[in-house]
Amino acid sequence: MADNDDGFEIVKKDFDFAWKKISFPLSGLSNILQCGKNQRLPANEFDQGLENYFFSKEKWQESLGKYENIYGLNSPIYHYKNLDNKNTIIIANTAHDLPEDASQTAKRAVGNLAFEKVVEKVFSDPVLAKKNINLFVPLAESRSYTAMFMTYQRAHYTLVHINRDAANEVSVNFYDSKGDLSSYYNLDHILAAFKSFHSNHSYRDFNLYYLGHQGLTNNNDCGHYVLNYIAKFVESGRLPHQLSASEINQAITSNPVKSGEVQRPSQGPKDDNILEF
Repeated sequence: MADNDDGFEIVKKDFDFAWKKISFPLSGLSNILQCGKNQRLPANEFDQGLENYFFSKEKWQESLGKYENIYGLNSPIYHYKNLDNKNTIIIANTAHDLPEDASQTAKRAVGNLAFEKVVEKVFSDPVLAKKNINLFVPLAESRSYTAMFMTYQRAHYTLVHINRDAANEVSVNFYDSKGDLSSYYNLDHILAAFKSFHSNHSYRDFNLYYLGHQGLTNNNDCGHYVLNYIAKFVESGRLPHQLSASEINQAITSNPVKSGEVQRPSQGPKDDNILEF
């Protein structure tokens, strides 16, 4: 590992698939002590937020690939919109990072869509071949992890952005609205999802951004940050690390997913095991 002069950037150079880590300090005491502004979002409300923010407002096309959602119904793995003949924005439904041998109950509680499946389907979709794509995958981090000799159960939304150009060159950005303390949660299992595609893709870089937008004591708003990070890109083409803390914090105050907006579908079983993030 090597540190830069500021101490914020760490580069791992010990293997081909490695993260470059960039952390941003929380700006000011008010942001450090910022409490949650909104309701915590379970996986079903997060996916409804995607519907409300994007898919119900404009013409987004559904993926051919489907998965069984938390209600036992078939849902598209992602929606996409062609900006022109060569450029496409893709937004996946909530994906989890649980291991393959996790229980079905645990997987259903966090959306029932594995991150690896999203990557596999996007990279193999012939409709998206030869295009410059910007894929956004909301990630429901759900594994247990150890920090400071204690074991915790993770329940946090983050965002994975994948850019693949027409030449199959790929860059990956991981965004966490929290600051550097969030980096105790190891993400090498996310890197592993890309290794099986190494033979037909070349990877430019893998970047970890710990943005510090979300206050240290704010444990409610991670889902709202992720939704608004995607919205800002759709609106202006700017990625989360290009946004100021004041701009994004204003956005989650004025444009939240409102509690009570979500209605369960008339079909499918009721699931009382949905986890809140």
